[in-house]
Amino acid sequence: MDSKDFFGKIKFDPTISLGHLGSIIIVAFFATGAWYQLSNKVDNNQEIAKIRFDSISSTLAATDLKNKEQDLAIKELGVELKSEMRSNTQEIKSELRDMRRR
Repeated sequence: MDSKDFFGKIKFDPTISLGHLGSIIIVAFFATGAWYQLSNKVDNNQEIAKIRFDSISSTLAATDLKNKEQDLAIKELGVELKSEMRSNTQEIKSELRDMRRR
């Protein structure tokens, strides 16, 4: 069989039937619906992510404030402790001097 005979027997029908149009319309309809559904999911996920980010940011800000308050309290206690240690050291030194003088 010659290739010329084979291709000569093939006939191309360029007509479009209602089935073809229906298939195209259905595919376009479902593709559009899927696109909008995906778009809505992305929008919802972005909104949820923004809410979570805002929540975490406010929690971090509150934690930072508490940490600063605790640091200030620790600093004040450190100053108070140093002051007490100095006064105790001075009292011990004065008691030692008194004991040496006796």
